Amino acid sequence: MPLFAYHLIKVPMKKLLSFCFFIIFSQIISAQNLVPNYSFEVYDTCPNSFTQVRYAVGWNTYGIDAADYFNACAPDIPGNSFSVPSNTAGYQNAFEGVAYCGLITYSHPPAESNYREYLSAQLITPLAIGNKYYVSMKISCADKDYQLFGATNNIGILFTTYPYHHYYPDTIVNNFSHINTVSIITDTINWTTVSGSFIADSVYQFINIGNFYSDSLTNYYNPSGNPNKQAYYYVDMVCVSLDSLTCFEPDNVLENILEDGIDVSPNPTSNFFNVKFNTPFVESISLEIFSIYGILQKRIDKIKEFQNIDVSCFSNGIYILKIHIKNKSFYKKIIINH
Repeated sequence: MPLFAYHLIKVPMKKLLSFCFFIIFSQIISAQNLVPNYSFEVYDTCPNSFTQVRYAVGWNTYGIDAADYFNACAPDIPGNSFSVPSNTAGYQNAFEGVAYCGLITYSHPPAESNYREYLSAQLITPLAIGNKYYVSMKISCADKDYQLFGATNNIGILFTTYPYHHYYPDTIVNNFSHINTVSIITDTINWTTVSGSFIADSVYQFINIGNFYSDSLTNYYNPSGNPNKQAYYYVDMVCVSLDSLTCFEPDNVLENILEDGIDVSPNPTSNFFNVKFNTPFVESISLEIFSIYGILQKRIDKIKEFQNIDVSCFSNGIYILKIHIKNKSFYKKIIINH
């Protein structure tokens, strides 16, 4: 082969290999779960008491350790077990592996107002502004002594640019989370999927799990007459990814169908806007409108497939419309300009 012909082939081949590597690397990054130790399997110490979430590598509460850690490595001691599947909070197999965490989402009458427990972790890489992220986790209501502890709605996920300290409820219970349950989750046998998607508006570095809504906005269910009036949930398989298939089960491709069927117009608007749902799967729809600072401005429950929303009393600016459908959350940006 002539020398000039060899160079003509050699240079494009290098570029081709580099391009292929870039494509493969991009696909790996896109499909990556950004949550470290997402199923709590990796640990440095077996749990033997409450408030030991720090034993699950990568997880903490960045303050007093409130959340609990359960792992099959712990001895199954009757009445004082932090093992899996049997433990002090109840009986539940892990959704995946042999470990999970647990936390209180409601306590009344509380030792302090809006008492909550949280799980927090620093993401593997920060979220990028403008990118759409898919989020999911598995939760199961605890059944201590085979009776429901109690159950709530508003179990969700909040992303922050700084670590949250659970012991300061006034800074945590701000009535906003990026993903949360609208309905009360009472299932103690199966794992319930909590999932949704959102577009990052900040370079979020931390994921936080719990109930970020006040007692007055949290619905509590206590069928067994538990005098302690607490709600406690196991948490497993936490996922954040740019790829919907990484975090969503095949059945949850329904998420995209639901989101594509949401129409908000006019936007920008002056005094009102319409929300229309072009999908046959709509059930139990509710919506909330937040200011850009995360302050709840309006909430509407049990809305119809077509809803006219009056915003004539709102100030000019950007607002976030949070729509809840089938335990999923969807976000739309609304611009109001009178």
